[in-house]
Amino acid sequence: MSKETWDEIQQMVLIGGTLLLAAFYFGAVFFIKPFADSQVSGQIWEFLKYIMLMVFTHCFTKSGSFSRNGGKSGQ
Repeated sequence: MSKETWDEIQQMVLIGGTLLLAAFYFGAVFFIKPFADSQVSGQIWEFLKYIMLMVFTHCFTKSGSFSRNGGKSGQ
């Protein structure tokens, strides 16, 4: 496979993953949050938010490098 094709595949996977993560996050906000009233489930909720934030930032730093690579290969 050529490098351009591989970059496109990686970008599609990244975008799909980000959309999936966003859908999961909003699902968690609307369906898990109402049940997170006790102290224990509140801690689990905070932990989930922390993990999602880490994955989200990781995806965005990755996408920055993808766009730079795409710009170089396009020239």
